[in-house]
Amino acid sequence: MAGWLGGTCAVSAWAGEISIAAASDLNFAFKEIVAGFEKKTGHTVKLSLGSSGNFYAQLSNGAPFDLYFSADIDYPKKLEEAGLAEPGTLYMYAVGRIVLWVPKGSPIDVHALAIDALQHPSVNKIAIANPKHAPYGRAAVAAM
Repeated sequence: MAGWLGGTCAVSAWAGEISIAAASDLNFAFKEIVAGFEKKTGHTVKLSLGSSGNFYAQLSNGAPFDLYFSADIDYPKKLEEAGLAEPGTLYMYAVGRIVLWVPKGSPIDVHALAIDALQHPSVNKIAIANPKHAPYGRAAVAAM
C-alpha cells in the first residue's frame, strides 16, 4: 500500500490559508506537520481528514482543496487525467503495511503463524477496513 499526493492547484506564495484534503490515517502525523508549517510560515492550514474516495468525489465536483493526500493512487491519477490536478505533482509520500494484531495475553503466535494466525481456533472476529472504499480493506481481502 502506498500513499499518494496530488496537487489540485498551485498554492500562491501570498496565500494566507492552504486547504488540505487528507486520508484519515494521516491524522496524527498531520497535526504535528501542520503546527510546524504554520509556525514557520505564518500561513494557516485548513485540514480536512476523511475518505480518499470521498475527497476524490468532492475534487471531481470542484471542491477547492490546494493539496490532496490520498491513500489510493487511482484517485489522484484520475484527477490528473481529467485535468483537475496540476500535471506532474503526483508523488508517493508513504508506504503502508498490513499488520496482524492480537490483544496482550492472546494464545496466538502471530510471528510464527503470520497470515495463518487468522485460522487459529481462538479467533472469533477479524476487523478490516471496508474494501469497497478503503485501499487497506482491499489489500486485507487480497492477503486473506
